[in-house]
Amino acid sequence: MFKRLSVMIAICAASGVSAESLRFESVNPSFGGPPLNGSHLLGLANRQFNAPVVARTPQSDLEYFAAQIQRRSLSAIASAITANIRNLELDDPDAPLPDNFTIGDFSVLFDSVDGNVVLTLIQGDETIEIIIPEF
Repeated sequence: MFKRLSVMIAICAASGVSAESLRFESVNPSFGGPPLNGSHLLGLANRQFNAPVVARTPQSDLEYFAAQIQRRSLSAIASAITANIRNLELDDPDAPLPDNFTIGDFSVLFDSVDGNVVLTLIQGDETIEIIIPEF
């Protein structure tokens, strides 16, 4: 038994040992892999992805029309505000500020504080204040 073990150890010690350094081979073509793998990987990703389903209630034509009118009105107000801000004389305290705008529960308020134009947007309980500095 001992003889057999010593022979096996001698054979193992006498034989050469070889090793190879580790190599990294990318599969993804985005990171240097073969370019023909791209469509295969995209197909795998598409099969794994399930798009979320968003439940939406359809709008009636009247609701859609009202939403369109509100968007168009707010766009016109934003254009008027931009035009008035460019031509607004902030140095003159007697210069008239544009009127405040209100659509439903949405209000846009103008004010001039320390030479800056302050826009206050109010909708329900939410208030956003935008300060436009003097240039």
